[in-house]
Amino acid sequence: MTLPTSALFSGCPTSSTSSQTWLFCLQAYAIVAVLVLIGLYPSRYGHGGYLLLTVALYGAALGAEWFDRQLFAFGQVVSAHTVKHLLAALAVYQVTRMLRARTST
Repeated sequence: MTLPTSALFSGCPTSSTSSQTWLFCLQAYAIVAVLVLIGLYPSRYGHGGYLLLTVALYGAALGAEWFDRQLFAFGQVVSAHTVKHLLAALAVYQVTRMLRARTST
């Protein structure tokens, strides 16, 4: 890894922790990176707010994955893994909605 990349991931846990924690950290960094890019480069098209909704849904999907046991124990109807996939699918759907609705500003 290059120095800036290793500095970025220095906040992630070491290999002594579970791989799920490492993947969660990696995906959380990706969400932060997307938010930074959205802030630095405003959309030239309309309906850019869909991107924020996409990030929020993906973050909720990560939360569902992180709290898998607690969510399943809550109602014991559907696993949080299923909820995670549904939320991620909704996030992708928001991108398609944005692309269909956008116009040049």
